Amino acid sequence: MKKALLITFLKVKYKCVFCILRSFFLNSMQRISNILNKTFLPLFCLLLNDNLSKKSGRKYLIIKKIENKLKYFSFSCSAYFNRRRLFKPVFNMFSFKIENNKHFTDFQFSVLVKRIILPFIFLILFSYSSYGAVRTWALGGGGVWTTPANWGGTIPQPGDDVVINLTSPCVITGVPTLSLNSISITGSASTLLTLEGGAGITLTVNNTNATPAFNITAGNFVELGNGTAATAVNLTFQTITTATTINGTVINLANSTLTISAGQILTILSGGALTTNTGTTTVNGTISNAGTLTGALVFLTFAAGSSYIHNKDGGSIPTATWNATSNCNISGLITTAPTAASLIQTFGNLNLNCAGLTSALTITQTGALTVAGNLLIQGTSATNTITLNPAGFNITVSGTTSINNYGIFLDGTNGGIDTFTGLITLYNSGAWTSSAVTTQADMLINGGIALDASATGTVTMGAGTIASINEAAGNFNMSATGGALTVSGIT
Repeated sequence: MKKALLITFLKVKYKCVFCILRSFFLNSMQRISNILNKTFLPLFCLLLNDNLSKKSGRKYLIIKKIENKLKYFSFSCSAYFNRRRLFKPVFNMFSFKIENNKHFTDFQFSVLVKRIILPFIFLILFSYSSYGAVRTWALGGGGVWTTPANWGGTIPQPGDDVVINLTSPCVITGVPTLSLNSISITGSASTLLTLEGGAGITLTVNNTNATPAFNITAGNFVELGNGTAATAVNLTFQTITTATTINGTVINLANSTLTISAGQILTILSGGALTTNTGTTTVNGTISNAGTLTGALVFLTFAAGSSYIHNKDGGSIPTATWNATSNCNISGLITTAPTAASLIQTFGNLNLNCAGLTSALTITQTGALTVAGNLLIQGTSATNTITLNPAGFNITVSGTTSINNYGIFLDGTNGGIDTFTGLITLYNSGAWTSSAVTTQADMLINGGIALDASATGTVTMGAGTIASINEAAGNFNMSATGGALTVSGIT
C-alpha cells in the first residue's frame, strides 16, 4: 500500500513538484552536485549497506540500483541545464520499479524514506536557503532600515547581500541585529554614510560564497553609530567570511564595536583607512594594511594569535594593546622606515622581514621598544639589509631574538639598556654589533647567543662586562675591546 501511494503521488504531483523545484535548482546545480558526490552518496552507501546488504545478496542489488541513480542524477546536475534531463532522474530514482520488486519489503521501504528520501530533500532545501538575495538601498538619502519601501519592497533578510549606493551624505537609522552575506558601500566619492542602530545591535557579516564580504569603494566614508550608546552599531566579521576590503574610510565611533574573528583577514587598500581611536576594535584574525590604520592603546586590541601586516613602505604602525602572542609583521618596507614614534610601544611578536627592499634600511628608535614575544630581523641581500638601531634607548625582548640573513642589530650609542631574556640566534650573514657597551647593566643577555650551525654571522662587542654569551656549533668572528668577555661552547 505504501509503495502504491508513493508511486501515485509521484505521478500525480510530478508537474507541481517540477515547477516548485525548477526555480532554485537552476541556480544551485553545481552545489547540489557537490553535496551528492562528497556527502550524500557516501552516507547513503554506509547507511543502506548496514541495513539491507547484510540480509540478502539480492537486496544488495537494490542498493546498487539506487546508487547508480544517484550518480546519474549528480552527473545530470553538473552537465545539463535542460529541465527534463535534470529532473527525470530524481523521480526515476524514487520509483525504479519498486512495485515490481517482490524483495523490497515495507521495512526496507521505511528505511529508504527515513534515511534517503528525507535527508535528500533536506539537503536540497538547505542548498537553496544558503543563497540570499541582493537588497539595494532605494533612496538617494537617509531613512529607516526597517522600512520595506526603502529597499524596494523587502528589507534585508539573514544571508542577503546588502548594497548601498551613495549619491549624497545620509544617515540610515534603525539598523537591526542581522547576519548578512555581504555589505557593499558604493556610489559617489567623498560621501558619508552613518549607520545607527542601538544598544546591543550587532551586524554580522557571515559570508558563504565568493562575494566580497565587506567592500567600501574609494572615497566613501562609513561611520558606525554617531558616538552615543543609543545609536551604536556592533560590526562583526565571522570566521568564514571571505575577502573584506576597505578602499574608502571606516570610522568606529564611541560606544560601537568592530570585531574581526579568528581566520578573517580585513584588507585596507592603499587608498583606504580604518580609524579606531574611539569605540572598541578587537582583532582576533588579521588586518593587512596598505593604507592607514589609526589606533589607540585602549581602543584597538590585537588578541592572542592575531596578526597585523604592515604591507606598505613607510607609514605608521598603529598604537594598540598587543597580546604577547600577537604578531606585528612589518613586511612592506622598500626604502622608508616606519614612523619612529609608532615603535614606542609594547608588541607581542615583532617581525622585521621585507622582501621588497631595494636598498639598505635602518629602523632607528626614538624611545623604548618592548617585545613581549619574539623578535626577528631579516634582510634580503648584502646590499639590501635591514638594521634595528636602539640609538641609546631601551630595548627589551622577553622571548627569543632571531637575526636572520642580512639582518643587523646595531647598538652604537651609549645609553639605554639592551635586555634579551631569551636566546639570541644569528643565522647566515646576520650581524650583532654593540660597540658602545660601558657597563654590565648596559646589556643583559640572559639566554645567551647562539650561531646556527650553517651560518657565518658576526658578533662585535665594545667595552664593558657581559655576564655570559653561549655559542652553539658553527664558526663566526668575535671581537671584544676592553672589559671581560666569557664565552662557552666553542671548541
